[in-house]
Amino acid sequence: GREALALARSGAETQAVAALAEAFQSGEAPEIGVKCGKRRHPPHSPTPTLTHSHLVSGAAVNQVLAALGDAGHLDAAVASYDAMRKQRRVVPTVVTFGTIIGRAAKARRPELALRVWHDMTEAGVRPDVPATNALLNAYAKAATADDGNSTEWADRAVQMLKGMRGNKSLLTPNIITYNTVIDAVGRSGDLPRASRLLLDMANDGIQPNERTYSILIHSCARLGRVDDAFALVRHMHKLHGLEPNAVTYSTLISACDKAGDLSRALQTLDEMKSSDRVEPNVFSYSSAISACGRAGEYERALELLAEVAPLCITPPPPPPPPPAATPAPSPMP
Repeated sequence: GREALALARSGAETQAVAALAEAFQSGEAPEIGVKCGKRRHPPHSPTPTLTHSHLVSGAAVNQVLAALGDAGHLDAAVASYDAMRKQRRVVPTVVTFGTIIGRAAKARRPELALRVWHDMTEAGVRPDVPATNALLNAYAKAATADDGNSTEWADRAVQMLKGMRGNKSLLTPNIITYNTVIDAVGRSGDLPRASRLLLDMANDGIQPNERTYSILIHSCARLGRVDDAFALVRHMHKLHGLEPNAVTYSTLISACDKAGDLSRALQTLDEMKSSDRVEPNVFSYSSAISACGRAGEYERALELLAEVAPLCITPPPPPPPPPAATPAPSPMP
């Protein structure tokens, strides 16, 4: 268990999972929290899959499932999850189900997330708000697919929100819930419907935050509705006192780019440069450069490229200090 924890802290997810599985098999079953980084191992690296003989400690198993999913080994996590349910040596909790649903959402596999959700309800486990938000996130990610089903996934998200609002004694929507549903509807291209969800938020006593407006502005950017994007910025400041952040500004520039509005794109970038609250980032410059290219302003694009170059280059570390000089030996008397 200690070896697994040390490996996890060093970012070696696969080795950490293998060491933890060995600990399970030996009966050690440590109750530790495995915190893994985001580095993925090469596709050919061996991926450990937990069998039922490993599954001893429920809390540690949930951490192993999360580590597998975060390391890019979702199929291995699902195989371990299925083995746990089949052998019934550890009873899955809402955390177990939510862990798989959340990783399935990140991997853009909504069918898997929905299957695990049904497993949870069939097992008689009551969903909590985090697990519900994870499923909504799976719907939102699926709503951007170009397979013609985006509206269907957005509808599922809206219906789930309606169910939560109709039975608040069980599940009460929070700001994450609303932001995720707005994201799903916005990704499907239904901006009026996404905007109307702000009224539902107000009726539930939930104030929108910067993330809420960034989602709506991003939806406008996808559709090239630059006027609506800027109107939302005025709205967020006037009604809620929210100031646009770097993400908001960058999304506005992207909206200008898609709409072919170079003048407003450069104006927004200049506003970021003169602001004492935000600074342009690589995304801001990339969208502005794209807008210049779209308008045929190649010299201006090269100027912006020269400005952004320092942001893209990591300076080398300073050289190590020179070794201390060895004192000369004292002369013999």
